[in-house]
Amino acid sequence: MLLDPGDEVRVSVGLLQRHDPAGGLVVVHPTPGLCGLAALAHDVLAALGRSICRLKAERLVGSARAGRAVVAWLLADQIEDLVVLRADRLSAAGWDWLLAVCRRSGTRLVLICHVHAVAPALADVLEGTSHEILTDLGTTLPGRPGRPGRAPAAIHSVLAPAPQAVDLPLYANEQIHTYRSAAPAAIGLRGFLQTDAVYQQGRAAAGAWLDTHLTGAWKVLDIAQVQLFLTELVQDSPTRNHSLARLRGAQGGFRARSFDLKLPPGQLMVTGQLTGPGLDGGAAGLSVAVLQRIRAGVAHPTIGAGIALSLLTQLPILFLHSLPWEALSPDNHALRLTWFPQYATLVPSKFTIRRHHPITAVFPVPPAVRPLLQAVRCFAAESDNTTGRLFASTSFTFERIGAAAAHCKITLPDQHRHRAANLLQTWQSHVTCTYTPYLGSKFDTRFIADQAFAPNPHVQAASA
Repeated sequence: MLLDPGDEVRVSVGLLQRHDPAGGLVVVHPTPGLCGLAALAHDVLAALGRSICRLKAERLVGSARAGRAVVAWLLADQIEDLVVLRADRLSAAGWDWLLAVCRRSGTRLVLICHVHAVAPALADVLEGTSHEILTDLGTTLPGRPGRPGRAPAAIHSVLAPAPQAVDLPLYANEQIHTYRSAAPAAIGLRGFLQTDAVYQQGRAAAGAWLDTHLTGAWKVLDIAQVQLFLTELVQDSPTRNHSLARLRGAQGGFRARSFDLKLPPGQLMVTGQLTGPGLDGGAAGLSVAVLQRIRAGVAHPTIGAGIALSLLTQLPILFLHSLPWEALSPDNHALRLTWFPQYATLVPSKFTIRRHHPITAVFPVPPAVRPLLQAVRCFAAESDNTTGRLFASTSFTFERIGAAAAHCKITLPDQHRHRAANLLQTWQSHVTCTYTPYLGSKFDTRFIADQAFAPNPHVQAASA
């Protein structure tokens, strides 16, 4: 607590100039004339950069729910210091609320009081709480000598824009044992060299990934992990043809290690009949501007995450409504969606439900989106969510999330597709991977020859 009885302008101005959510420091200037815990919670949300113009629509009007949102954002944004100006004008309940919020989020609370001594009712709130009473601004401001600097919060990291790259020629050869050797005749020497450079990137990445995921004689790979590797491989591809070349390279890298990696037909991937990372908007749709609009236009963690996940997966809101906690990896690195098709079968005297093999699609979550999901985790934990569903802590409807997206000037994907059709339209849901000792061995002669293929530039130039 800093005592500033002279109410010096330099103190308030100096602190406001230090306001830096990206650096972990938030300065709150409570709205004059307003009282109550809800108003204080809304002021903190505004200081965190969240919109407070739609709190009623987002059901964050009350102090309890708004307080849970504050805790969630403090944790997700990794805010270390919360500075509250003119704290002497707050009530004892306001101080108690601030202490509880910072205790739950692990944030350091700095109260600026423009008096010689705080009122007894306020001092009583600090009883039993470890605190300091300071009178020097230099020892109060975060970043004082001896305190290490802090890296910007992860939520302020952005998706790097895709590099401007010349598109590769369309080459949809699905024969892995002739992919390289047949390319010069199909797309010319220049097209081969461009495509092969991307192919080799995918092949090298596959080899490096297998080195870290194969241990001992165990030759079984988790298909979800394979999907995650492949989707991360192409997530930043500038074009569909780049994605396809990387995937074919990865296919070659897996085959060289005796794994039969099967991908969906290339023609379906390049013509838009299949979607997914590297083929549609997905992560590319979560641009810097879009993420900033979500953060600035939405205060409810669940609604903000719902918009981001719908854009990331290109799936309807209702599909995401019942996501279990297990769908999101502990580090918010990946999202695993599973659909269990059920078909009614008529048997004597009754109906039975027969389950078929589940449809699974894994989506990588870009670093800039992960804090939005971390905020959902924190908000759900604060809400005592015991349903096992990620978004159970709010009314997760298209109307509510769609209205928030419209407020942020964001267009959500088509909301009228069936669940099974949604996942079956993702290319990664069709990936399979099995260990086959013959593949990649010296007996796999056509593949070995294709990998060693080097075009004759003079012959190719003459034929061109």
